[in-house]
Amino acid sequence: MRWFSFEIAAIDPFISSLPIEQQQEHKQQLCEKLFGQVRVIEDKPSEVRGLDPETIKSVTNPITEAIKAAKG
Repeated sequence: MRWFSFEIAAIDPFISSLPIEQQQEHKQQLCEKLFGQVRVIEDKPSEVRGLDPETIKSVTNPITEAIKAAKG
């Protein structure tokens, strides 16, 4: 978060050479991007991303069978 505070503090000096109207417009756009966002982290993803269950079975079944054979 330290970098974020430095970036926020640098906005005014960075846009100081622009006309006041443009400064206000840039600040408004920045505020909309930074503070108007909905940030939700799902507890459980709604769908499996990556490998599908059949692919997982095709990888794990041979390993499981090899372990069973080694024990038996």
